[in-house]
Amino acid sequence: MGDTVPIFQHKEDPKIIYLGAEPPNPNAHGIVVPKPSLIHSVADLKKKKVGYEKLSNKHFLLAQSLEKTHLTLRAIRSVYVSPEQGLEKLKDGSINALVVGEPYLSKALNTGFRKLDVHSLFTSNRDVYVARADVYKKKYRLLL
Repeated sequence: MGDTVPIFQHKEDPKIIYLGAEPPNPNAHGIVVPKPSLIHSVADLKKKKVGYEKLSNKHFLLAQSLEKTHLTLRAIRSVYVSPEQGLEKLKDGSINALVVGEPYLSKALNTGFRKLDVHSLFTSNRDVYVARADVYKKKYRLLL
């Protein structure tokens, strides 16, 4: 899972353990808009409907990107969607932009959307491998 997700899981259930992590890959996520859109920068998202998965790396990317442009999540109209739902809503015009990760990012770029330049704004994005401590302990008979 993305490295942001466990942070939120710790809030709910702190009994997870980290098994490993991959190197950061900031280019694996992005903010996409229709090619003819008048949105050309993160600042242009102000008062626009932006779709993303709540409590995910996409949520974090959006928050970081807005902060770099002196905006907050309150400056946009958040629409919580799955990547599949988001692509459909972007196609039908229900949302103005979508924050999405691979493989949906590549799908979007190959089907009439373009990516805003935010990769330089997003400092960390990697996949981490976690397990519930009780399940891991039982399966591998380890003391944690």
